[in-house]
Amino acid sequence: MRAAAADDIVLCRHIEAEIQRVMGEKFGWRRADVNEALAEYWNKAQWVATTGSISGVCRDPADDAILECAVVANAVLIVSGDSDLLELKQYAGVRILTARQYLEHADAASV
Repeated sequence: MRAAAADDIVLCRHIEAEIQRVMGEKFGWRRADVNEALAEYWNKAQWVATTGSISGVCRDPADDAILECAVVANAVLIVSGDSDLLELKQYAGVRILTARQYLEHADAASV
């Protein structure tokens, strides 16, 4: 089973910018290359607006926008490789998993 097909993807502009930044810094991708590679996901995603209403939760204040995105969208989980988010394990009933944990969860659910 393709895990991304099983769940909805929720994004906000902060997450989009963070993905573009990380792909650029770690892999040398240009913003246009990131957008092209992820266009299918961007188009299928539910986009939500964030206002900065959640603050002071994460060690890295920029990660609070990711929590807000999940809360606004009534998400049940966040998939992240960010250690500051993963340290929380959950926030407001939203579980925070690594990609590996997510895939294990998705595989177990399909059995």
